[in-house]
Amino acid sequence: MILGATMTSQVSDDQGGSERLAGLIETNGDLQAGDSGGPLLNAAGKVIGMDTAASVGGYGLQQIATGDGYTIPINKAISIAKQITGGKASATVHVGATAFLGVEVTSNGYDGSGALLAAVVPGSPAAAAGLVPGDLITTFAGHAISTPSGLTAVVMAEKPGTRVVVTHADQNGQSNTTSLTVGSGPPQ
Repeated sequence: MILGATMTSQVSDDQGGSERLAGLIETNGDLQAGDSGGPLLNAAGKVIGMDTAASVGGYGLQQIATGDGYTIPINKAISIAKQITGGKASATVHVGATAFLGVEVTSNGYDGSGALLAAVVPGSPAAAAGLVPGDLITTFAGHAISTPSGLTAVVMAEKPGTRVVVTHADQNGQSNTTSLTVGSGPPQ
């Protein structure tokens, strides 16, 4: 059942980041992880939206859909698809190769400013620069990093192959500065 158009919804991810979603269709459809990109159909079987997000509850691997689902109205999804295929990037639409640093960030156990590294992908640009789990990234390419999602945003704004300067604190609190070349990652 379609509940109606949403004004705005604040959603969170599993890494402590959040984002404001607006202009979506709200439904009580049972959306699950992996449903994103699937169709929302009306009673006549017509596609009216593209599944995007859901409310979840539970802990760890026991997270389940518990309520509302959110979908992008199909006319908006088609407009975005045309923008991408036309190669027209904007502040909200990424076109081209995706920047890759090779870290997993967390806010668990840390409530200060910066992006705390939970893991570093072997062979990644971050690993090649000597970053290790437990390091705290405080600046990236001249941008102060205050949250894990802030790091994600500035990395995504870079083009693969760009050389950037990163400032981080190691587990002993020692500040370090290094440069690295942003890699090319999987599509987002």
